[in-house]
Amino acid sequence: MNLFVAAIGMTCPVGYLAATACAAMRCQLNRRRELTYHDRTGEPIVGSAMHDWFEVGTARSERIAVLAARAIEDALRGLGERGETDRALERHPLILALASTLGDRERAALTQRVCALLEARLGVRVDPRRVGVIADDAAGAYRGLAWAAELFASAQAEACIVCAADSLISARELLRLERAQRLVCALDSDGLIPGEAAACVVVQPRRDRPLGPARGQVLGLGFAREASSLTNDVPLRADGLVAATRAALDQAGRELHEVDLRMSDLTGESFFFKEQTLLLTRVMTTPRPELPLWACATTLGHTGAAAGMCNLVWAHAANARGYAPGPLVFACAGSDDGLRGALVLSLSPREPSRT
Repeated sequence: MNLFVAAIGMTCPVGYLAATACAAMRCQLNRRRELTYHDRTGEPIVGSAMHDWFEVGTARSERIAVLAARAIEDALRGLGERGETDRALERHPLILALASTLGDRERAALTQRVCALLEARLGVRVDPRRVGVIADDAAGAYRGLAWAAELFASAQAEACIVCAADSLISARELLRLERAQRLVCALDSDGLIPGEAAACVVVQPRRDRPLGPARGQVLGLGFAREASSLTNDVPLRADGLVAATRAALDQAGRELHEVDLRMSDLTGESFFFKEQTLLLTRVMTTPRPELPLWACATTLGHTGAAAGMCNLVWAHAANARGYAPGPLVFACAGSDDGLRGALVLSLSPREPSRT
């Protein structure tokens, strides 16, 4: 699959740049604290938020737009170190992966706001009509990569900027999660910690051009639908995740037991841990002593639509710093409406240290 990662960017509560954010995640640092919102027991909701950036009551769309713009800027600055300029935004398509709970008008306004912020910070004109938007929650990041691959295959683009961003720190989102009894509280530990983040990758169709040496290559992508969910009584068999995983592995020409690292958008809820267990039981045909599982929610809380891309950025940062378990990574992510996405990633060999 001709899909190579040239640069990464990230913004989240534990780090405003990909390098600092991933270093903090490696150390299992977090910035969880009590929010100004309360749950059904009257206790403050604990969340992982950008307290230094946003005032209480800042609209969700504004939070997402600011996070996305900063993550994109971080990725483009990485290209600048290799002689690229911020003009990449004018030359290459931008794809935004957002939450399915955002309305059409919200997504349109958010896109315009992201473009305005990028123009103000980088001095480049970004036409909102040239920005692609995908609303598939955490799986949307992988659908964005699949879209980029289609553009490369049809020679419609030389590179693509794919960014996933979300924030659950808003009254409406927290109320939705609270009514669904999905938040961690005094009465229920089987829940999630709300968070917010944005992560971005710049991809190209060749290993060394047009944006320089690649950090890694996406070998395979797969998508499928899961019938079971938190809101119905359909027995969980992980059919969707299993089908998506097999499709990604088949495209990559790999088996699950060959993978060095597994990454997931786990929220902290038992439903999704069971799904991961079923995946291993049904897909891994050759046993192995261990297969590490990383999830950014461990430190960031649940970052919604950004979770899948956050893991992808973390894998590249871990490889660059030499603490990744190995070069072959399997990652998966899902959406609230049942979409499951899977990805197989091959990380490039580390450059030798100059020190």
